[in-house]
Amino acid sequence: MSLGLRDPLERRKRERRWALIKTLLVLGSIAVAAWMAYGAGRQVGQAQIDALAHQLEETRGRLDSIQAENGQLAADAASARQAEAEVRERYEQDVPTGEMAELLDQAQSRLADGVELSRLTFVISAVEPERECRGEPVTRRFLVRTPLHRGGNDVASFGDGLFTVTASGPTAMNADGNPEAWFDPGAVLRLTVTRLGGETQEFEGELPLHFSVVHDGSEHLFAAQQGENRGFLQVTHDLCAFP
Repeated sequence: MSLGLRDPLERRKRERRWALIKTLLVLGSIAVAAWMAYGAGRQVGQAQIDALAHQLEETRGRLDSIQAENGQLAADAASARQAEAEVRERYEQDVPTGEMAELLDQAQSRLADGVELSRLTFVISAVEPERECRGEPVTRRFLVRTPLHRGGNDVASFGDGLFTVTASGPTAMNADGNPEAWFDPGAVLRLTVTRLGGETQEFEGELPLHFSVVHDGSEHLFAAQQGENRGFLQVTHDLCAFP
């Protein structure tokens, strides 16, 4: 009887041992698989890290290149601005403006009319720093012609009748915006100088206005300003040497 009882007990022990062995084998397989997966994942992760590091290094290289290019572009831009400033400065120095430009235009016009350069140069060199005038100025006053005033005490003669001078301008406006009978002293006036014989010259500008007319080797100098009485223009004439 005892032998029959031991056989099942031994068989159950063997079965438990075998189950334990199978469990250990399964766990070992799982551990090996997990280790292999970890290793593969680590390799993949390391490869990704290496790839990212390589990309980072390339990005840093491109960034350094871009910064170098930006620095060169900034230097080129500064050089271009400096060159532009130098060109502008030379242009402002070499190209006349204002009165100098007007003088150059007049000289070119006279040369185009056939005046010899030597003669024009002689006239310019002969001009004295100060005018030599007779010192006997004559002052006359007259009304300025406006859209509301057309005639009557609106002309003056100078140089023993050699010149007559008239003036015209816009009408002054009162505080209500209505036109007055006299001219606007702050506006641009047009003065017309008529020589004996009918030849005329016109001059425009705000008061006071200075201009001159050359006739028979002399310079007739005029100065116009607002008269003391409203609506009147006061013009002074003097005779000066020319040139």
